[in-house]
Amino acid sequence: MCKDESFGVPRLGYADRVENITSTGLYHKYKEILRDATVHLYAVGNFTSDQFEALALRAFSPLAEMRFTAVETAVKAPTVSPVEKPIATVVEQMDVQQGVLCVGLRSTVLYQDDMYPALLVYNGILGGFPHSKLFVNVREKASLAYYASSRMYGLKGILLIQSGIQIENYEQAKAIILEQIRAMETEITEEERSFTIQGLINQYKLSDDQPLTDAMMDVYARLGGKKRSVDALIEAVQAVTIQDVQEVARTVKVDTIYFLRDEEGISHA
Repeated sequence: MCKDESFGVPRLGYADRVENITSTGLYHKYKEILRDATVHLYAVGNFTSDQFEALALRAFSPLAEMRFTAVETAVKAPTVSPVEKPIATVVEQMDVQQGVLCVGLRSTVLYQDDMYPALLVYNGILGGFPHSKLFVNVREKASLAYYASSRMYGLKGILLIQSGIQIENYEQAKAIILEQIRAMETEITEEERSFTIQGLINQYKLSDDQPLTDAMMDVYARLGGKKRSVDALIEAVQAVTIQDVQEVARTVKVDTIYFLRDEEGISHA
């Protein structure tokens, strides 16, 4: 789905490029990172900033010469331009007994946008919770999937639907999943909205108890170009209306349909 974009690069890199790495080149890169890379340190505890700075300097001094500065990093927020293109279908075969059907979606709404809270609610109604459209219609009513859910990458405006299905149910499951995506534009109930908002609030309150949350929110602010807090997100999702979600739904387009199946054949795919 993102093969021609930086987002599509595996975090561990590519195996075929390892052969080109030399000990000299690797050492030079190591020194370059120590010299030039920006380091973000996050600390939570009962201490002052001066105490933490002294501790960090001692810890890192053997590696590099460090200077601590309070910097507000200005990041230009990314933009997304809507591009109409055909839906890509990818079928892979392996020695498996169960099929995996995934649908990749793109939205023009990103983390820094005012409509981002509505995108959060959109994902929750579509596939983020047990009351979501995918879970109810694909798994419970049609009994076509072992699981059916969606998750989103807000910095990229990407949503991924994943489901585990019987291989022979591919066409039927795909049709119902696409039907739920279309339904998001016109068929959202107040119950779906309120249940989703409450579910999101519960998630945020739980995450606010974790020390890592503040660090992640800061990383998102630097990458996305907008500062948000847990409290602000809770307030924002509470204000999302059905009309807001439907407006976001009209920005969401199917990009790629992926099907992992057995090695017997792909005649029906």
